[in-house]
Amino acid sequence: MAERVVAALADGLWQGALLALGVSLLLRVFRLNATTRYVVWSATLLAVMALPIIAGRYTLPVEISDLSAPSSFAESLPVASVALLPPSSATIMPPPTKSLELELPGGWSSYVLELWLFVSLILLLRLARASVSLRRLKQSASAADAEYIERLRNWEEACGAGRTASLLVSPRVGTPMALGWNTPAILLPAALTEQLTLQELDQVLLHELAHLRRWDDWTKLAQRFAEAIFFFHPAIYWIARNLNLEREVACDDWVVVHTGRTKPYALCLTRLVETARGYRHPALASGALKSGKQLSWRIEMLLNKDRDASPRVHKNIVWVTAIILGAALAASAWVSPLVAANKGSGGNEARPSSMAAFEEPSIEQEEQAREREEQERAHLAQLVEMDRQAAERDAQLALGVAQREVEVANHIHEIEMLERQQVYVRQDLARIEAQRPEPFVVAAPSVRPLRALEPVIAQEELLPLMAEIAKNDNDPAVRKAALSQLATAGGEAGAEALIELYNAQDPEIMKFAVRSLARNATPLAVEKLKDIARSEPDPELRLDAVRYLGALARSPKGKLMLMPIPDLAPIPMLAPIPMLAPPAPRSPRKPDKK
Repeated sequence: MAERVVAALADGLWQGALLALGVSLLLRVFRLNATTRYVVWSATLLAVMALPIIAGRYTLPVEISDLSAPSSFAESLPVASVALLPPSSATIMPPPTKSLELELPGGWSSYVLELWLFVSLILLLRLARASVSLRRLKQSASAADAEYIERLRNWEEACGAGRTASLLVSPRVGTPMALGWNTPAILLPAALTEQLTLQELDQVLLHELAHLRRWDDWTKLAQRFAEAIFFFHPAIYWIARNLNLEREVACDDWVVVHTGRTKPYALCLTRLVETARGYRHPALASGALKSGKQLSWRIEMLLNKDRDASPRVHKNIVWVTAIILGAALAASAWVSPLVAANKGSGGNEARPSSMAAFEEPSIEQEEQAREREEQERAHLAQLVEMDRQAAERDAQLALGVAQREVEVANHIHEIEMLERQQVYVRQDLARIEAQRPEPFVVAAPSVRPLRALEPVIAQEELLPLMAEIAKNDNDPAVRKAALSQLATAGGEAGAEALIELYNAQDPEIMKFAVRSLARNATPLAVEKLKDIARSEPDPELRLDAVRYLGALARSPKGKLMLMPIPDLAPIPMLAPIPMLAPPAPRSPRKPDKK
């Protein structure tokens, strides 16, 4: 029995490797979205797990106690058992393909089977321990703030009907994760809510909610179970690696579809890597971060505009894949096993000598064995070549990343050089202004000044009124007009009111407040714009602040506020051009005295 089980597992190795290789080539030809690829790989995993069962079902012979049985008894036997009968006692033809059997030593099979069972038991115990630790981690966590729970409920309603989850916070975790099974929950690190903005936190919650809506907690548990049972199978680990990648990419597509923001989400993932550096992710938990290499693939796929980013499954492709896998399983039942149990063991020592002579391999079988060995070597050579090509692709990708980093560094250097040149130009302009002689001023005739009109409303009353309207009015146009009044007529007091409105953290007011601070153009407003450009979490507000500071730098007034002129060494002044004195008036000519 041990020999037959080990032989079935050994046959499942090469059959599963061929099946996984065929599916991989099929997915390279057709451009499918991550959700459909995940379903295809899941079906492939089930098919690879079923191959040893099919191989064992059709290679376990039935013991024959009476060699002189009638033909009706021979017809009721399996095909593999009929092949062992003499020609006179069997009437059923053998399978169309002949068996090329590599016999396993009888003494080694039992040890291999015991080792397989022992390692599988240890891995299953580790899996059970991981599930218990996740349950304890969920019980030790506390509920999040009501504001974040309300945001999660709003996203659940926006995504439609499906599983709902509770939002928990724990200091024992370093990355966000989705804990499912009977009571699904989203677990966040305690310090993450202070490190991310509300928009980034919404993207993280959407990613973890996508894991729960897709039932990734149960599918990942089944995947881990398969890895524990078939720990020796390279195709299982290859399929599991693709499942882990496609699972995260499908959830990323879910987030981008519901938010419509690709680049901010990619920046959010990089910030999560910085906050979770050095933390080991649990094996059974689904989360936004796994490894640095997987994150680089995910960001590259997010920024790829040519791929299909739809989160829906293509049912036609799934049906075609199911038909292909079913045909492959049916074909494996008719393919003769490459590895077979030792026929001289397993309780068959009392078999007659005529049967032993019948089982001796012929010259044709030996030739077939050599051909199978050559095919296997060719297949292994193909796998080695594929690994070499994959290594070359990885090296090319690494070289491309390094070249991009060098290009970015060169661009940064060029920008710094341009900024230095701007500083030198400003200094030259300042020297020219300082060295320019004062022009000759001609006194203008006296003009009677106009009587100043007294304002109807004082500025002390106008500024608080405009600030209150900009903060509390329901109409965006009215609020924008109030901010414009504060920018143009406020001066330093208007700048203080605009800064107070910006610090209120209202997203609709903050963008108009940045524009109004630029229009105010007072030193206090410019200092606030510099502070926003340096430390504002929202990249859009930082970008607006940088643009407005650049616009102010191009105006004479903005240059004096943004870039103060440093103390310069004394420069010899040019000698001023002397002004010509006006000619003296001529005295009237006296008449000549005769």
